[in-house]
Amino acid sequence: MTAMHRTWIVILAGLFVAAILGGCAKEPSEADVLTRGKELVEKGGCTSCHTPKVFTERGPVLDESRLFSGHPHDDTDIPRLDADQLKSEWVTFNFNQTCWVGPWGAAFAANLTPDMETGLGEWTVAMFIEAVRTGTHKQVAGAAHPMPWGWVGAAPDRDLKAMFVYLQSVEPVVNNVPPRVPIEGLLRED
Repeated sequence: MTAMHRTWIVILAGLFVAAILGGCAKEPSEADVLTRGKELVEKGGCTSCHTPKVFTERGPVLDESRLFSGHPHDDTDIPRLDADQLKSEWVTFNFNQTCWVGPWGAAFAANLTPDMETGLGEWTVAMFIEAVRTGTHKQVAGAAHPMPWGWVGAAPDRDLKAMFVYLQSVEPVVNNVPPRVPIEGLLRED
């Protein structure tokens, strides 16, 4: 074997090893996944709709004790409509910004905390990804509503998994969000 052959063998062996090692990218750590999930949830504005507000001297702020708990079960502040409002394309919401009313009726922000009874506690990553991809949830199945499913649903699985991992790490809050109200149930009686 000539020196040139040995050189080529060493070069090819090196390229082979580099290709193998390059294809074996390290899995992100749990801490990295959690950090990425928190970043995505914060940048995505999830707290804006899924966290009730409290009124302070500075105006409404997030109620940190109910972070990601969704529309409060005892909040009956649901905007009512007249028949003329149904003819236009509009959206209105309550003080908490957890209840959105539009041509679909009233939709309520879901409890995203890991509470076992009223939140995502019994959910799996696959269930979460499916709900985000299809825009359905046990409380709003088949209903149109203001959740930005197109944007969130287009996220790669690894990002949705990271979001789920982060949401599973927050404090569980017991809050049974009411079911969707069809538009007929929101009409004002004059």
